[in-house]
Amino acid sequence: QVVILTSFSDRDRIVGALDAGAVGYLLKDADPEELLSGVKAAARGESPLHPRAARELLSARADPSRGSDAQAADLTPREREVLVLVRQGLANKQMVSALVAAGAPAVGISGEDAALLRAVPIDVATFGHSGTPAVVDPRLVHALLAAGFLPVISPVAAREAESGAGAYNVNGDDAAAAIAAALGADELFLMADVPGVLDGDKALVPRLSLDDAQALIASGVAGGGMAAKLDACAQALAGGVHRVRIGDLAALTVPEAGTAIVARVDATDAVFSR
Repeated sequence: QVVILTSFSDRDRIVGALDAGAVGYLLKDADPEELLSGVKAAARGESPLHPRAARELLSARADPSRGSDAQAADLTPREREVLVLVRQGLANKQMVSALVAAGAPAVGISGEDAALLRAVPIDVATFGHSGTPAVVDPRLVHALLAAGFLPVISPVAAREAESGAGAYNVNGDDAAAAIAAALGADELFLMADVPGVLDGDKALVPRLSLDDAQALIASGVAGGGMAAKLDACAQALAGGVHRVRIGDLAALTVPEAGTAIVARVDATDAVFSR
């Protein structure tokens, strides 16, 4: 494994190093702890990047004069892998920072830590380093919760084969469903940018059976991200999660808000206030 240590942070050098096979890019002004952490991350198959190098790589790919399709076409497979991991890592830390500022004892981890989440590839030729959850070991989450911490989990998974290095990017809803089931969670809440599942008239559906959910997907009423959330709901219920809801941020603390997904029309779903 090669990790670049340099004083140069321009985009061309970063991309060139990654395309040449480097697994990480660190700058010499990093403190010793950050350098040591980067080396350890590389040994785990991760891609350590100095924050300035990460920002340079992200900003170069966010040129507003180019559409998302053009940006994606410019990416090499290696750049796609690194960019996904960088974005998820930055989002995780930003969320942790906001929660800590609000007084919550948040801790940022990923599915790779302690092999919390292992995944198998979906279709390497089409989706590259993307996978679907295969095995969950919830001991790390249990330990953090027991110690009073709030785990914030980035959906990056270790490979199912323990000898396999590298990571898979996993759909966040699928990762949440798998982890919730492994934890024996009372409730899984999947956040959306809408109040819940909407019908063909854009009206909120307060309660939805799995059969009705599949009908909405088949008809195209529920598509894209919402279809993925409904599939994750089915996985969670099948895994033993007692209650599953989809809603926006405002619904997070209101147990009756959003859309409750149930296995059957006649099923009862207890309301949990915690």
